[in-house]
Amino acid sequence: MKKTIVFCWLAFFALPLLAQVYTWTDNTGVVHFSDLPHPNARIIKQPQVQTYTHSPKVISPQAASLTTLNEPIVMTFLKPQNKATIRNNKGEVDLVVHLSRSLKSEERLRVLLDNQPFKITTTNTSFKLRNVVRGEHQIIIQIVNSNQRVIDSTPIIVFYMHRPRVKF
Repeated sequence: MKKTIVFCWLAFFALPLLAQVYTWTDNTGVVHFSDLPHPNARIIKQPQVQTYTHSPKVISPQAASLTTLNEPIVMTFLKPQNKATIRNNKGEVDLVVHLSRSLKSEERLRVLLDNQPFKITTTNTSFKLRNVVRGEHQIIIQIVNSNQRVIDSTPIIVFYMHRPRVKF
């Protein structure tokens, strides 16, 4: 019973792949396209569906761990962009940073807002700063070890917080 249901579902979703597309021009010169045949219609040949399967790169677990642990880390700010103006009534700013490799077990991220620690150290690569006051601000994200020693940091990103308000 289950096999019959699965076969029916597969056939149902596979039918559109076998559909033909027909085209014809009517008496007024309008070109029509349809999946139903029409007198004087011609079939449009459709290209084959392109597929791609990659061959996985086989690396031993020992080699993979050594490669990623010894690899220098590169941090890139995805959000906010440098010199961006953020308009948010609540003063919320989303920070997203991309890391070129995973953090080691003793490494953590620390956010500095205007050269002051804003958040406790964490392994998350996205943060939400809340209640940021109006004006120009600088953000730096640092990688610190278990002794709070800075290993690496992002370049300074400047953003402008605009908290619009309605005057009555």
